[in-house]
Amino acid sequence: MVRVPLEDIRKKNVYIRYLRAKIEGPFGIKILYTVRGVGYAIKDG
Repeated sequence: MVRVPLEDIRKKNVYIRYLRAKIEGPFGIKILYTVRGVGYAIKDG
């Protein structure tokens, strides 16, 4: 198991929040999903 520094996790979370606001905000639909234990997935509709 690889330990990731807390600072890196926070940076990733901030970037994901920014990305969600950018791509989901104008349309009002959820596109970017968190897949627990894997990462993220983009689903249309």
